[in-house]
Amino acid sequence: MPRILLVDDEDVLRDAMQEVLELFGYSVMSSASGVEAQQMFSTDPFYFDLVLTDYRMPEIDGACLLLLLRAMRVDIPVVLTSGEKTAADAAAMGFSGFIPKPAKLKQIEAVIKAALE
Repeated sequence: MPRILLVDDEDVLRDAMQEVLELFGYSVMSSASGVEAQQMFSTDPFYFDLVLTDYRMPEIDGACLLLLLRAMRVDIPVVLTSGEKTAADAAAMGFSGFIPKPAKLKQIEAVIKAALE
């Protein structure tokens, strides 16, 4: 079962996304901040199979988190979720995929599957 680190500072959105990902059969650990996510990831960079992060967060945003995680493990797939960025923005920043907010269930499932392959 693939393990996902989910990062979003909005509790309601994070909880809803965790439920969706678990429904799809993924094991999910969640974090409310980029700082916390970086700490969780650094304890074992090879524990997670994918990171799904929001873009706009206090302290460390999704783009900075991407760079920090890739410094620890260059091959980790990191998917961006955002209501203000686009798939082209995510690709330009180096993300492995993009999920818009709000997203349809099939869209979430397809992007996560593609990023894990």
